[in-house]
Amino acid sequence: GEQKQKMAMASKTMHLFRITKTSSVRILQRNITSRSIYNGTFQKFSGETMKIQYPAYFSTESPKEDAEPVEEKVEEKVEELTPEQKLEAVIKEKDELLAQSKDRMMRALADAENARTIAKRDVANAQQYAVTKFAKSLLSVADNLTLAVTAIPQEEVDKKGNESLKTLMEGVNMTKTMLEKAFTEHGLEKYGEKGDSFDPHYHDALFQIPDPTLEEGVVGQIITKGYKLKGRVVRPAQVGTVRK
Repeated sequence: GEQKQKMAMASKTMHLFRITKTSSVRILQRNITSRSIYNGTFQKFSGETMKIQYPAYFSTESPKEDAEPVEEKVEEKVEELTPEQKLEAVIKEKDELLAQSKDRMMRALADAENARTIAKRDVANAQQYAVTKFAKSLLSVADNLTLAVTAIPQEEVDKKGNESLKTLMEGVNMTKTMLEKAFTEHGLEKYGEKGDSFDPHYHDALFQIPDPTLEEGVVGQIITKGYKLKGRVVRPAQVGTVRK
């Protein structure tokens, strides 16, 4: 009866043990702070560590002799390189680093060259088209001078007694000629004539007119002349196109 009581007490406290596995046995470990008696083999403990070895899974049977042995890690022997092989490896590594450095250098040079090209082009464009805004503001002056010249017929100017009108028209024509000459010197060209092929990049079509003497789609009438500054359109010509 006393033996059974001891077994019952031991089973109640079994969950307090910490379990670790070594090979084919379990090690039960517990910090004892009071008296513990199990199977008449334990003595009094106070603050000491108690270790008990039992067969695996707390079986009363002895471990089997044919248990699988623990596999031991076998360290692989690293084959040592010869001095020649070490030298070849170092040379290969240096060659790879050299190739990478050369590639980065070539990319940096290409980027720098592209930056210089873009900057050079921007400077050239700024120099060529610096007067674009100013020239565009003078186009209305040229248009008004042209209207003034064409407003009075030449027959009226040539009549006797119109010497003052003739002198005025000569001054207007001279001013118009000098302005057009200044435009030409700075690369500003006038374009747009009747019969030109219509180009949406150079012309603004405002209307269509019938004209049997011209082909369909060509410029049939000029409202205002167009102007180009060194090939770039400053103001497109306003025209009417021919329809059949």
